[in-house]
Parts: sequence; structure tokens; C-alpha cells
Amino acid sequence: MPSVSELRRMIYESQSSDWKFIDAPPEYIYKPEPDLRLEEKDYGEDVRLHDENSFYEPWLDNFHHEHDVFQRRFWLYWGSSRIDYVDVLWIDEGRCELPLPIRTPSESPPEGPEDYEEIYISSFDAAIGRAMSGGDFDHYLNVGNIEIRDENEV
Repeated sequence: MPSVSELRRMIYESQSSDWKFIDAPPEYIYKPEPDLRLEEKDYGEDVRLHDENSFYEPWLDNFHHEHDVFQRRFWLYWGSSRIDYVDVLWIDEGRCELPLPIRTPSESPPEGPEDYEEIYISSFDAAIGRAMSGGDFDHYLNVGNIEIRDENEV
């Protein structure tokens, strides 16, 4: 089995075309190494039907359907071994799967998208988002004014 850092490196260096989406249960399989996959936790419950999975913060006002955002958890697997997880926001009716960004509000509480000093994701999380969202992911980063920061974590 590859080390966790090797698995993270595979994801970091992957292209969105390297991933195959399977609908039920929702999972993303890395085609060059099919033992590597992202699988949704709690599949079987439609997260969109549960208020506790609904997610809203003012920075989401930049997106279409900003009040129709849901938080989902995906587990990273190698074979049957659970390695890690990523919390993902289901945005714009599922057109974007955005790993939950780090948010630093400049106002407390923030009232709109302009009330944040910074909103960012790591370069590793950007690779996850591209794998899950395909070619439109960078468009959603631009719309949301979300930066990518290299956290040297890969």
C-alpha cells in the first residue's frame, strides 16, 4: 500500500479526466489506480432532505442558488482502508463540489461576501475539487473569490 503522502501526491498531480464518477453510491474512482477513491459518507440518505446538512454563510451569496448548498463528507479510501476525509459543499445544484474553505471574516458576524478578509483552500483541496467538479471548478473559485494557497501539505 502506498503511504498517505504518496496517495495525496497522486491526487494532487491528477487531472479531472483521471477520475470516474459513479452515481450510486456517489464515488470518484482514480482511473490510473482504481484502489484510490473518494466515497460519500452516509450514502442512502438524501442529504438535501435534511436541514442539518444545509449550509449557508454570507460569502456564498456570490453563487447561484446560494441558499441551496449542502455539506457532504467524502472518505478517501485505498482499497478497503479508510485513509482520510474531506468535507465538501454541494454548490449550484451540484455543478460544483467545493472542499470547505478556510474563512476569515473581517466583520463579526459577516453580512455579505465583502465582509471576509480571506477565503481560501489548499492546493490539495483544489485537486479534490477539480476531481469532483471537472473543468468548471476554477470558474467557481473565481466566482466565489476563493484563493488557492500552497500549504506544503502534499
